Amino acid sequence: MVLEALLAEYRPSVICAEINEVIPPPVQFAVKYDSGFQLDLNTRFYGQSLVMLAALCERYNYVILRMYDMDVFLIDRQSISGETQSLEQLYKESLLDLPQPPYYQSFPFDVEGGC
Repeated sequence: MVLEALLAEYRPSVICAEINEVIPPPVQFAVKYDSGFQLDLNTRFYGQSLVMLAALCERYNYVILRMYDMDVFLIDRQSISGETQSLEQLYKESLLDLPQPPYYQSFPFDVEGGC
């Protein structure tokens, strides 16, 4: 994973990362690297889930601050005080409770239902 390789060498205070937003908590999912992989955006079989990103954050002492669709903002844990939202609440408020983009209608699954 690219972000993990970067965090092994660098310590940014704020990070914006992308997830596969249609994979809801508590599913921990990431596509493993395969040099022959052919990306098909219609299947949505790519990237990592929010839960997988949260596990990476835990290993490198970051917290998830905000999420907007597929964009997730991380911050160094030392830069924040207090509690952060649960992944389920963050996912609900940042994706499920918002109007869904029209392009979700062409996907072969129920985005609003979280699966």
